[in-house]
Amino acid sequence: MHAESALSEMGYFHGVTGSAADTARAYDRFVGHTRWFGGENGTRLLNRIRTRL
Repeated sequence: MHAESALSEMGYFHGVTGSAADTARAYDRFVGHTRWFGGENGTRLLNRIRTRL
């Protein structure tokens, strides 16, 4: 699951580097992915995948 991986990555950066900036970058990357999949291109891709399953 993508969300679990993203949360794990955020936890890693926070725990290992102790850097709020690195944690924020990981969070922004996750949010960016979810926004993309909710947009026109992401929706088109997901629909295409669904038709092939």
